[in-house]
Amino acid sequence: MKQVLFCPQTGPCYSLFLLTMLLLRMVDAHAGITKPPSMQLGNEFSSKCGLGATAVIKKDNFISQEIWKKQASPQCKARRCQGLFLKDQDLTKVTNFPPGKDIPVTIKIVVPHVGKAQLFLIDMQGKKQDLFLMDLGDQFGKGKAFNSFQDFQVKIPSEKSKDCVQPGKCAIAFRWTVIPLKETYDICSLITIGK
Repeated sequence: MKQVLFCPQTGPCYSLFLLTMLLLRMVDAHAGITKPPSMQLGNEFSSKCGLGATAVIKKDNFISQEIWKKQASPQCKARRCQGLFLKDQDLTKVTNFPPGKDIPVTIKIVVPHVGKAQLFLIDMQGKKQDLFLMDLGDQFGKGKAFNSFQDFQVKIPSEKSKDCVQPGKCAIAFRWTVIPLKETYDICSLITIGK
């Protein structure tokens, strides 16, 4: 049986095909917290996780776990909050919130796709279990425009507020699982409460 090729592997048709595939690869889902400010890349990450992973996150700070971990050294692959280190953060600039008040959280959806998203309060020292704050739904990102923003309000229970007085102890984590693309996002913002 003769095989029919719609686009030969040479010439302008094939070049267009490769360009299309590249552009499709660039439109993976991307989203993360912009308010409070998300954690930043720094020298500790580069030295521990490698230059390949650093280059990936530097290019797109809201990249999926699966993409940056392909380039990371083994000791970084189990890290959360996109692998970012407290040592790289300016703890004097961590946003402080009064106890018992709503905390505004803004998520930027760079490239919209549909997936399950949630917000958690996490202990950055790894000593306590993550606290579920809000379910953003199974259809998070559906029907949103590129580079759009969604605003939410979360409240930290008063009994947990005392654990978040010191900078570097607590963060709000945005976790998004994009099912069709098999991508997960874990973007964190450091906070303090009642400092």
